[in-house]
Amino acid sequence: MLYFTHSIARSSRRIIEGATHVASQIQEVSSAVQKLSERSAEVVKSIRFIAEIAENNAAGTQNVSAATEEPLASMEEISGSATELARMADELQQLIQHFKI
Repeated sequence: MLYFTHSIARSSRRIIEGATHVASQIQEVSSAVQKLSERSAEVVKSIRFIAEIAENNAAGTQNVSAATEEPLASMEEISGSATELARMADELQQLIQHFKI
């Protein structure tokens, strides 16, 4: 009976030691998961920041594009007017040729 009692006590100690070891491992895993969660949150925050910068850059690019379209249209209009003026000057030159003495 004494042998049986010692065997139970030994088994109980092993079970307690095993349970303590498992609890320690669970605590380590929990700590690692917590750190991973914190780092994931930092990554998400960084990605959102980068996305915001990209959106601002896209808006700036659109503003620059719109700002350059207007002068380009004016330049095209000036070019058209200059071409028409050159045509009119040629026509006037031809008319003046008729009145030369």
